[in-house]
Amino acid sequence: MSEYSQYQQVVLCGALVSLGGLIAYHDIRYLRIPNILTFLLAACGLIWATGVADHSLMTAIAGGTAGLAISTGVRWFYRLVRKQSGLGLGDVKLIGAACIWTGAMQLPALLLIACMAAFIHICILYFSIQSRLELSTKLPFGAHLVLALCCLVLFGETFKLNPA
Repeated sequence: MSEYSQYQQVVLCGALVSLGGLIAYHDIRYLRIPNILTFLLAACGLIWATGVADHSLMTAIAGGTAGLAISTGVRWFYRLVRKQSGLGLGDVKLIGAACIWTGAMQLPALLLIACMAAFIHICILYFSIQSRLELSTKLPFGAHLVLALCCLVLFGETFKLNPA
């Protein structure tokens, strides 16, 4: 049961969508995610975990830590194999912040939804006349992560891989 009123939940969801929109805009426009926006998103996630989420504050912190650790490992491994970065540090931090909102158990769902959205984005770019895709083409993955996070938080059980 939620400790927050419906009004407070709507405010937190509004903060998620607003911050997510700003993060997506910055990532699409500049291919950078400002640290302050990621920090604010993480802080709102901690507030969400204290009164709305079906997991505790400690689970949220553990989720953020796990998200950071796993995404850092993926980033490091990709760089080791390909000799270039695949995930930017902003994406890594955003995955950590997203896992604060959702908990570590939803990391696979978060990444699945984000990757499906990125795949659709790549298909649109590929089939558009104006764009040429190469292996070095940079993709604003943060925008897709934000979309996935909003789907998981706002639509709940519909997108979760392991509903409780």
